[in-house]
Amino acid sequence: MLVSIRAFANDDVFACGDYGYVRYFDGTAWSLTELGTPSTLQCIDGVAPDDLWVCGLGGYMAHYDGNQWTQVSSGTTADISDLHVISDDEIYAATLQGELLFYDGDKWSQVFSPSLSRFNGVYRADDDTIWLAGENAVVMSFDGSAPPTPTPTAEPCV
Repeated sequence: MLVSIRAFANDDVFACGDYGYVRYFDGTAWSLTELGTPSTLQCIDGVAPDDLWVCGLGGYMAHYDGNQWTQVSSGTTADISDLHVISDDEIYAATLQGELLFYDGDKWSQVFSPSLSRFNGVYRADDDTIWLAGENAVVMSFDGSAPPTPTPTAEPCV
């Protein structure tokens, strides 16, 4: 099962999912790379085809430099569900255990935990506000000065 995809062009597409596999499409055919983990890879994102990140269950994280994948310590054993790559020194990740993680170009650290919700998505808006979405229609925003706060307009989807 594939879980996430990141396309840079029609001939430069990456996808990830079950059993630690990353798939790459060069416009003609798909190739398969095994990262050596049994973890399901939940998300793939990056700023360029030679600067990609994958994350997954058990806190698994790896970086691709255009030549090889290297496992990186995420600083957590929580299941990482999503990541948003802004640049090589600004990346945010969300976990199913309600953690918000940040990468500063050198190491991953925990920004906030725990939430009462499992986070399924993370995104940084143009005004630098971090948005988190989770179970039970939880939506939270974070501006860096205080823990994320629930957004009162979130309503359960039917």
